[in-house]
Amino acid sequence: MLRCALCYVCPLVGVDVTTPSVVDVFVEPCACAQDGLVLRFISAGEAARPIEAVRYTSEDGRAGVWRVWAALDADATRREGARAVLVDRPEGQVMLVEGGTHGLLLEPEEAPSSSDDAVRVAYLLLDRGAIVR
Repeated sequence: MLRCALCYVCPLVGVDVTTPSVVDVFVEPCACAQDGLVLRFISAGEAARPIEAVRYTSEDGRAGVWRVWAALDADATRREGARAVLVDRPEGQVMLVEGGTHGLLLEPEEAPSSSDDAVRVAYLLLDRGAIVR
């Protein structure tokens, strides 16, 4: 399918040759996004899928497999499974991991989890290989 790099209307025939699917990330003001956050990504055409764990390195250097949850309230006591969708970026296709209205909660899988071990982020952009399950 022909797809213009600048828009979604083919300059050769002047018709819409593909309709992009947009993925919106909305995070209310919370620990992971002090002022809140609204971002828009263009899906690469695959449907979003539920995920449970990712390979991740935290800002303080802790690397490993992390369980990932969608945070539904400010202290992340209400949560559900996160989801990942393949999106197009200028540098190539990456996996967008999105959560709830209060971002994502990541807990290290190797160690017993405590609130001090958990990491809060608004969203993640990861390589496809970083999705563990």
